[in-house]
Amino acid sequence: MYKPVKNLGDILRSSISDNDSQNQEAEVLQREADRLRRDAERMLRESERLTEMSIDDNATIAEEAKRLAEEAHVADTETSHIGGVNNLTMQLLANNKTSLDENIKAFANWNWPSVHKELIEQLNTDHLIISENEINLIKDETGMYINGMLLKPTKAKAYQSIFKNYDVLLSSVYSFHKKDSNIVLINSDGDIMSFFSMAKNEGLISSIKEPIRFEINGLSAFKNSEKLNISELELINKIAKENNIVPVPGKTIEIVKKGYKMGYTIDGNTHFGTWIAE
Repeated sequence: MYKPVKNLGDILRSSISDNDSQNQEAEVLQREADRLRRDAERMLRESERLTEMSIDDNATIAEEAKRLAEEAHVADTETSHIGGVNNLTMQLLANNKTSLDENIKAFANWNWPSVHKELIEQLNTDHLIISENEINLIKDETGMYINGMLLKPTKAKAYQSIFKNYDVLLSSVYSFHKKDSNIVLINSDGDIMSFFSMAKNEGLISSIKEPIRFEINGLSAFKNSEKLNISELELINKIAKENNIVPVPGKTIEIVKKGYKMGYTIDGNTHFGTWIAE
């Protein structure tokens, strides 16, 4: 089963709109998402407890937890359309691990710095941002939004071509957030299982059945906290690119007991990104 699930966590308002009715709508949606996420998080903890005790009900509880998380994701998405930013993203944007040196150039099969530079330049050219220090780009089935503004399809296509020109192939649903020098990039459709299969074939890991954790920052990478050398870094970035996974500061990709995870870890416990349950 392959289901990208938005991470469980609270949602707080960070609306860029001056419209009071939009602010109120965002607050209502975020409160509902907050409730759903708390319930889902509680159920996931219960599922993990039952798994450790080998009790059969854990699968049913895990499914209900994912359902609630997906409902929270819907509320989260609606909020983002009117300029809201969820609390987990805000926490990450305040964390040093997501800081990007904007003077860094493409390196070791890592193209994001080139995309980053051109994206911001184009946003400035199109007068879609007031400041480079706060950018929220959302792309989903309904279109592309920049700081709560829905772009015309032709304009959205032009921005998508920036990613494509550098072989950064994102899914139909992704988000990019920037606050000062910190960035958060979520892309739900990277092929995580293929990533690990290729990593095994290339000798970077010995098994796809054992838990393992990669930190894929782009400029550096770590396997279970051990820093990879330059040739290994080039290889892991190449594997990531071939599987539509974009390394950026703070991002992790893992094999865990109950499946796979890709995204960010907050407070050493909460995961924000994609979760594939087996």
